[in-house]
Amino acid sequence: MAKKIILEKQDALPTSTGNPLFDLILAGDIDKVKPKFKERTEIVDKAISQYNIEGHEINNREDKYADRNGVKVKVPQAKIPIPYQKKIVMAAKYFLFGKPVKLIQESKGTDNAFALIEELWKDMRNDSKNREVAELLFSETECAKLFVEYRDPSITDPEILKKPGTVKVKCLVLARSKGDTLFTLFDEFGVLKAIARGYKVSVESKEVEHFDIYTAGYTFLCVKPDNKNWDVEPIENKIKKIQLVYYCQGASEWHDVQPAIETREMLTSRRSDNNVATGDPILLLEGMPISLPDRAETAKVVILDQGGKASYLSPQMAIDMVKDEREDLDHIIYYMTDTPDFDKLKSIDQRSGEAMKMMFFNTILKSLGKQEVFAEMLDREINILKAFITNIIDVSDSMAKEIKNLRISFEFGNPLPDNVEGLIDMLATATGGKAVLSQKSAVGLNPLVKDAVQEMKDIDSESLIADVD
Repeated sequence: MAKKIILEKQDALPTSTGNPLFDLILAGDIDKVKPKFKERTEIVDKAISQYNIEGHEINNREDKYADRNGVKVKVPQAKIPIPYQKKIVMAAKYFLFGKPVKLIQESKGTDNAFALIEELWKDMRNDSKNREVAELLFSETECAKLFVEYRDPSITDPEILKKPGTVKVKCLVLARSKGDTLFTLFDEFGVLKAIARGYKVSVESKEVEHFDIYTAGYTFLCVKPDNKNWDVEPIENKIKKIQLVYYCQGASEWHDVQPAIETREMLTSRRSDNNVATGDPILLLEGMPISLPDRAETAKVVILDQGGKASYLSPQMAIDMVKDEREDLDHIIYYMTDTPDFDKLKSIDQRSGEAMKMMFFNTILKSLGKQEVFAEMLDREINILKAFITNIIDVSDSMAKEIKNLRISFEFGNPLPDNVEGLIDMLATATGGKAVLSQKSAVGLNPLVKDAVQEMKDIDSESLIADVD
């Protein structure tokens, strides 16, 4: 029998809301709630198995058996998985977030709000979280970021907790490989109405099932402690926004070339079998041998009776055809996924930043397509942080006004070197050889300088001393 939960404050959430989903949740009928959500477990699990070499199909290649003098002998077959999937994902990940996303303030009079957003962004380590999300999305096809309120447990004074800055926001990345199953519920317009997280927690050597449901109004923490009945704890959502940002793409990053990858693995494995069977040449003797060399001798000589011949029996294989097929498959895999073949790039001389960009042009175009998706998701994350600020972190009227007017855009970085020299030469030519960079700006761009403001003060002080001398 389901366990019905009634809140202490009946006026906060009535037992009958008129919303069929909420009514089922409050009644504890979570097993009836789950089918109303959409989950992609089968797609995600398949992508994970292909991403990890332990799940590659080549590992299931069956061994053969040969009959030798009436005895059935097993002939092991090579099983060589090749982690193309990881190389494809890593290239896509670092071309997108190899350099952290830069937040740009586009509004005026919102400096305090923007500074607080930047502080929360840095405190959550969101730059590294972005790289983690990119890898999970490209390899598993879905993941999510969960934003939760965090208070320092060492601070117990209620008055101190009321002060702005004592409440932080933590970001948790959820994914199937981390033990989470994601459930989504969209309306007919594609707007996310609710998202749930299914997971299990070990309690006293027993796994307890959890099912947390997040909506804009409430978070429902559902747990099945006895593996029979669900206990439901509704918690009011203070920020009035769904606290998760859901990332999803239709297929894995390598989906289109998966058949080519499997063919390449089979080709390599079969080639390994052939090398074991016929790779070592066989000494063929015609006639009666008089003397054969010992295995330990360095200079080996074979002495045959008159008229005898000695030669090596080598396999007549179409080695070039195998090589061509292997190279063709490599080209297809890298080209169709816009992944650089870094082995070939090692032999290329150092080039300018613009030339490098042309070499990686297809990969950059792919990254630009990804930026459109991530820019939308990052914008949602900023809105969640704004809601945390105005409802929990700093509820002052002045901050609420700044947050309302705050406009933030994103600038994605490029891991390739910039052609700085060419740009400076062009600007110098355009200005007739005049200076195009102030000393203050140059100091700020110097990678050896940690504090540009203090560095300028030191430079001015040294200049004054030099003038006095």
